[in-house]
Amino acid sequence: MHTMQHALDMLIKSLKNIVELCLLILFLLCFVLPVFPGNGARLYAQISWSGYMENYNAVTTTGRNELISGRNQLRINLLTKLPDGRAYASHDIRNNYSFSPDSINYTLREAWVELYLPNSDLRVGRQVIVWGQADGAFIADLISPVDFSEFLTRSFDDLRTGVDAISYTRYFGSQSLQLVANPVFQSYTLPAPGSRWDVRPPLPDSLNASFAPSGSNTITLRNMQFAARLSLRPTAGSDLNLAVMYWRPGLPSYRKTLMAVEESGFRLPEQLILKEQFKPTFIATVGSVFRLAGSLNSQSEIAFYYRRDADYLPANVSFERINELLATDPQTLPLEEIIRLAGELDSITRSIQADSASGLLMAKPFISGMTGLRYTRSGWLISTQYLAELILDYDQRLLQEEYYHSATFLMQRTFRRETMALRTFFVSGRTGKKCAGYLAGYLTEGDLI
Repeated sequence: MHTMQHALDMLIKSLKNIVELCLLILFLLCFVLPVFPGNGARLYAQISWSGYMENYNAVTTTGRNELISGRNQLRINLLTKLPDGRAYASHDIRNNYSFSPDSINYTLREAWVELYLPNSDLRVGRQVIVWGQADGAFIADLISPVDFSEFLTRSFDDLRTGVDAISYTRYFGSQSLQLVANPVFQSYTLPAPGSRWDVRPPLPDSLNASFAPSGSNTITLRNMQFAARLSLRPTAGSDLNLAVMYWRPGLPSYRKTLMAVEESGFRLPEQLILKEQFKPTFIATVGSVFRLAGSLNSQSEIAFYYRRDADYLPANVSFERINELLATDPQTLPLEEIIRLAGELDSITRSIQADSASGLLMAKPFISGMTGLRYTRSGWLISTQYLAELILDYDQRLLQEEYYHSATFLMQRTFRRETMALRTFFVSGRTGKKCAGYLAGYLTEGDLI
């Protein structure tokens, strides 16, 4: 009851932020944007506006009914027609009152210029590029970065953020070829370490461990990434997409360095440092959509990675055993047992440090895939998926399992011209049910103008 009252208080306090955002929009519309040098009035008349205001709340249905997410979001979209193209910008202003009632964050989601060429388009700037169909998974959809900061409480479309790229699309009737070049790598946005949304690997509880960023952000030609996708329509009721890319996975792998200290002739672990690493690799994807009957479609995707890093530990070493050894109180043990355990910890430390050149990472071919059914009609969206991951040329020292599979079920109903939605999403893993069901309500106000 106390938690629900606290959540209600936070929601009431957030209303003032909605008023502040509305005042900001009014200021932009009335005072800032109409003032352009030269032909400012004519340019202002060519700008079309759209956007929405969203209030979102997510509460656990078990335990203390805790407010796990609460936010106000304002999105402003600006579109301007050019003589042979158009320009577009999308802005997000977000107030996460579940963290702080006064928090305001601004994000430039998209900002691009598109030129119309004979049988082709050229788009330059920050843009959202969608190459996949999966719900809650990113198999063929690897171009645009993903914001995982609150991934379960946001719509799947909203998880994608813009990528700074040059995109060229050539049309051949109903077929097309799209080429993408990205000069600046943009990783996924990860939640804060230790938060409920944290997706980083678990660490030994008793070992002093820390994460380190990938390092220099200097832009060089080595950062350049390329991708190409061929979109085909073999029949009127089917779509086939083939893509190849030289790209960096947005989620990092972690090079592990174990710092040690010498005590009484034993080498004992002192600190574990995990440094982010984003290694480019060649990736090939295939995606298809087949219209089975009416509004029922079958869809599938598969991605093959030439090399993808996986974590490993030397033989006979485990984080569980390291935890046990570090948590042991030596004052309760006889001297002989202390020496034996110190020797075991010394052996583990030396084994890990002997593999320090690899960062305890092993590059392996990797396959991920999805197949499912999707039904959309009269505001209803029902989707079910089967997802699987497979590490090829598997090594028994790897911490990841050779084969992992899961299933998802999504049901969503929209109301009031899609300004309100109720959604539930379930995930069931191979090792048993891990359901992440939640009910989400969106309250928005359509187009601004």
